[in-house]
Amino acid sequence: MVSNTTKVRIIFGLKIRQIRLERNLSLADVAKMVGFSVSYLNEIEKGKKYPKAEKILALANAFNIEYDSLVSLKLVNELEPIADILNSSILTDLPLEMFGIEPSDFVDLMSKSPAKISAFINTLKEISRTYDIQNAEFFEAVLRSYQEMHENYFEDIELAAKAFKDSLLLKDTRYFDSQLLKGILHEKFGYSIDTFSSTEYPELSDTEIVLPSEKKLLYNLNLNENELAFSLAKEIGFQVLGLKVRPNSFPVIQVKSFESILSQHNANYFAGALLVNKEVLIGRLTYFLASPKWDPEAFLGMLKLFHVPPNVFINRLTNLLSGHFKLNNLFLLGIKKNAFTNKFIAADEMHLRQLHSPHGYAKNEHYCRRWLALSIFNDLWQKEKQPKSETLKVVCGSQISEFYDSKSKYIVITAASQLGNGTYRSDTIGFVIDA
Repeated sequence: MVSNTTKVRIIFGLKIRQIRLERNLSLADVAKMVGFSVSYLNEIEKGKKYPKAEKILALANAFNIEYDSLVSLKLVNELEPIADILNSSILTDLPLEMFGIEPSDFVDLMSKSPAKISAFINTLKEISRTYDIQNAEFFEAVLRSYQEMHENYFEDIELAAKAFKDSLLLKDTRYFDSQLLKGILHEKFGYSIDTFSSTEYPELSDTEIVLPSEKKLLYNLNLNENELAFSLAKEIGFQVLGLKVRPNSFPVIQVKSFESILSQHNANYFAGALLVNKEVLIGRLTYFLASPKWDPEAFLGMLKLFHVPPNVFINRLTNLLSGHFKLNNLFLLGIKKNAFTNKFIAADEMHLRQLHSPHGYAKNEHYCRRWLALSIFNDLWQKEKQPKSETLKVVCGSQISEFYDSKSKYIVITAASQLGNGTYRSDTIGFVIDA
């Protein structure tokens, strides 16, 4: 919720603005009456400043109203919906500043049409209740909007990852294995690292890491080398970026705030930038994109060069294809499938530039069973039957897709593998075919 101090400032500012407008006075008119600067009075009205007692008295005298009435927290009837919003958690739950909106600007908008804005917000709440949208799903939707607004490329985190790599003075920064990352966490950040078994703790079978206390990290023995390296790199990201509000497990068991979800995203991005060297991948992609035809071996060669899970590599592709190559008319979709069921779960989704097909981020979403993102699991199972010549079985494929009720055609690239916990996952990046 908004702090009491902030609430007092906002309500006081709204009252001053309401009285001024009722009397057809400009900011300059009132500033002249009370001896304030126009900018100071404007900050008062926006709830950014709260004047001292003698200045409040000057305003009361200028408006010919009682001092106590002016400092009261009670709003006139037409502004009452704003009080409801201030007493709710919306101004803290919604990360308005991420989208360039100051909370004071939001309140200013409400003050112009409080009943309509309040009705709109209440309608959103009702929709959430009707469709059983939980806080976590709502926050994830906000995060996707944030990623899409920045075209999933964050230069500040790229620079932070590069500066950290440079500080390590390593001869080869292309390959960070789990042993190296454990050493960094222990020596640079004072972590103790241990393991847990899903046999011993079956309720944590799907959990990759747990932090039972500050700087004590436990990781699941079921994680393969690439998954473990990413989890450790992510933990380094939390420390390097100074992210204090953060989840203590992954996947997140309980989402408490949007700031926690955003911290998770920033740490994920840092880990991808640390493990997948930007300059090296851009060089490989330059040749790959210039190829006259699809080359699966070349694609797998790029993926295996960086020793990260396929979903991390695909996500990293979206960062650089958008941020460096400006190929940003694309979508990203991750799908999970349990080995023992025929149910597919949409695990990740992002759309840049437009809402692409397919879309619909929901746990019970149905997708075309012939689509590559699903049919590729058959290729993966066939490869798993082959002799264990490599630790991690990964397959990839590409196709041109035209989805139902869509006028666009896409070239899609999909990579799939089995996760350490027995779940299969495919990750697809799709580009609109245009000029």
